[in-house]
Amino acid sequence: TNGNGPAITASNQGSGMAMLGFVSNTTNHASMFQINNAVSSFDAVHGVTNGTGSGIYGQNTGGGAALFGYSTGTGNAGYFNISNASNGNAALYVTTNGSGAGVESYVSEGAYAGKFIIGNSTNSNTSLLATTTGLGRAGYFGISNPLNGDVALYATTNGTAASVWGVNSGTGMGGSFWINNGASNADAVYGYNEGSGIAVHGFSQGVGTAGLFEVQN
Repeated sequence: TNGNGPAITASNQGSGMAMLGFVSNTTNHASMFQINNAVSSFDAVHGVTNGTGSGIYGQNTGGGAALFGYSTGTGNAGYFNISNASNGNAALYVTTNGSGAGVESYVSEGAYAGKFIIGNSTNSNTSLLATTTGLGRAGYFGISNPLNGDVALYATTNGTAASVWGVNSGTGMGGSFWINNGASNADAVYGYNEGSGIAVHGFSQGVGTAGLFEVQN
């Protein structure tokens, strides 16, 4: 069509699908939608529903991806947005009952593998929250390159609170630092202060000591 209406319209007033594409004995697509206009800002595929189902649903019973986004331009490969301020759901929700990760990110160039930003200065929520009800760690940071001279975890703030804060409401320690290398001559804990405060400060409100330093060898 060279007008403003759709080229194809399908409608079904019953319980079946309005349109079905089926391909067998071939390696081609079941359907393809393409916009051949570089200045067009419209979606090649647009799904809308006012029901409880998904706007777009992808399922794969083989070894491929149920939903695959690929970009050869300068845009995102995938974009998820909630425009309703009263919506309390996540913009992207991932679940799996398999043995793989819920979310995995891999970068082969010089970019971040993951980046989380809160752009509202009045938002008091955590930028990245990790919890577990299992027996494993809530977070793990590791460097597997022996030539890497950087730290495994770096925390910085220009506010008034501590850069790192550990709280334990159980019977364990609030923080533990361990060097698991007998040939290392580095410090397990190092305190450095360029201001007028104390480099290392221990404070106890209970019946224990504020600090204990012990050599067992």
